Amino acid sequence: MRERDCRGFTLIELLIVIGLAAIVLAMALPSFVDSMRSNRVATTTNLTLATLSYARSEALRSRSTATVCPRGAGDASCGSDWGRGMLVWTDDNRNERLDATEVRRLVEPAHGTLIAAGFDAVAFDHRGRSTATAARQFALKPDTCKSGSANVRTVSVSLTGQIDMQRGQCP
Repeated sequence: MRERDCRGFTLIELLIVIGLAAIVLAMALPSFVDSMRSNRVATTTNLTLATLSYARSEALRSRSTATVCPRGAGDASCGSDWGRGMLVWTDDNRNERLDATEVRRLVEPAHGTLIAAGFDAVAFDHRGRSTATAARQFALKPDTCKSGSANVRTVSVSLTGQIDMQRGQCP
């Protein structure tokens, strides 16, 4: 009688491979989580930069004031929490109030990223300049900011309307 060759893994070999895979995964997971946080902040920063640039372009295009404010309870109202998303509107009728027909863009909230700002709106005049009396700054960081990690971003709007971004570290 001939013996048949059985090909495959033994139970011991399989357990060793699973154990090694678990060890490698345990070492890689913290790095992956930090990478995810960094990507969330980068995405939110890029979205904030794009939103501010869009508002400035709309002010120039429409020759009226364009404003970026935090979204309020409805889709046509400004609020006070930048974490709820943003709203871009142009003051077409020049009454200095947001009307439902003046909304140009709604920006969804950023999950996993905190946005801090000491003001309730950023406005650009018909020449693309900021209407504020001082530069405006947004501070963006992950909701869990690991001390020393370079995950903080500061987006600034100068009086001339220039939009800039700086990197920083978590405290």
